[in-house]
Amino acid sequence: MRIYHDNQAERFTVIVSPAVKHKNVMDWRNPGGAPKTFHVVFRYGTAEVDSNLGNYMVDEGLANSSPLIVPESVRAEVRKGPKLFTAPPVSARKAA
Repeated sequence: MRIYHDNQAERFTVIVSPAVKHKNVMDWRNPGGAPKTFHVVFRYGTAEVDSNLGNYMVDEGLANSSPLIVPESVRAEVRKGPKLFTAPPVSARKAA
């Protein structure tokens, strides 16, 4: 299952241990019965996980089921640097 996170960093890790809360899911426990810890690595806001783990993370609000869509009106304008203004040459100013 593909899940999404608002953090669009190149690499972002969320650590979860769902068996602490849901004791009856054996996929989230090691053979000795102790809860497993999962390191879910998001790359540019996307991670691929088992469907049980993905559904848990979406239900708990730790991930989204679809990518974040930002409307055009909310997006920030990207500045490419300072805009430089130059004064006309001295000879042009004297002629005016």
